[in-house]
Amino acid sequence: METPELPHLEQGDYINEYAVIRQLGKGAAACVFEVKTNVHGRDYFSALKLFSMNHTHVWETELNILRKLKRDPSFQSRCLMNVLDSGSFQIDATRYNYISFPLLGSSLFDVMYHEYKITETVAHFLKEDIKEIGWQIASALQFVHSKNIIHGDVKPENVMFVDPDVVHSITNSAVRLRDNRIKLIDFNGSIEMDDDYYITAKSKLQTMHYRAPEVCLGSAVNTQIDVWSYGCLLFEMYSGDVLFSSIEEPDLVSQFYKTFGVRMPSNMLRKAQEVGSINVRPSRGSFRLRERIDLETEAQNFESAIRFGEPEAIPTSAQLLRCIGVRLLCNLPS
Repeated sequence: METPELPHLEQGDYINEYAVIRQLGKGAAACVFEVKTNVHGRDYFSALKLFSMNHTHVWETELNILRKLKRDPSFQSRCLMNVLDSGSFQIDATRYNYISFPLLGSSLFDVMYHEYKITETVAHFLKEDIKEIGWQIASALQFVHSKNIIHGDVKPENVMFVDPDVVHSITNSAVRLRDNRIKLIDFNGSIEMDDDYYITAKSKLQTMHYRAPEVCLGSAVNTQIDVWSYGCLLFEMYSGDVLFSSIEEPDLVSQFYKTFGVRMPSNMLRKAQEVGSINVRPSRGSFRLRERIDLETEAQNFESAIRFGEPEAIPTSAQLLRCIGVRLLCNLPS
């Protein structure tokens, strides 16, 4: 994805006191660089997220949300990224904004699909690592949602391993991790809520594969859309398959029907028709697509289930359903 209106930076260039080492990634609003600073003769490495000149509001959103979260004393134990520094710098009369973070390892996505992919088989994780990573993401979301914040883009690319040398070994495409500590990152598309937040076709949350039905249909959304994405992510970690793979919303909605054999809730369809976001028709079925759940309660239940259950047990399909609020009609063994 192109990131317009950002300066071309190479190794050795400077962003204020930060020396650029390499580009780590890029998105619609920002690029991330590995950078180095020297303090009293000692080098310190970090990740610097540089926002394009047209996305000052995105920089402000992420910075304000992270500062709000950090004010809570329990922030450090919640598997979220800590802000080290923020500021602006200028090139040729153009001002850019940045936030710096601790330097982390690979993303969940890179471990599964890029760095450790064996032939055409997607690397998948061991049950004990899925349980631990799943608990950490649930803990992060529980904390974020308790502050009335929607993350808005829960996906493998936004789950980062703390250890740069995270993989211990690979056997038959199963990755054994040396250290399964993670951080949930990227709040530049997040939303602070006072009440239900309404989105339209012009204002979309979430990456397509992990997009909840409410978002597709232009219905009222709240923190539950993150829980949907979280469930899709857990499925992908265990199976190595993307649960819903689509590049267009009509196809995505069609996959919901085909996978679950369900009828969309009538209130969701009415809202979709009001905003004209998508053309849908109810299909006959005996189940609702998803249920409203209280994330704080369910995250605690989920934490207990995977922390204190039998050591060899992966979360069952029933536990996943309780956590993501859908009838996940798949063959996940317990």
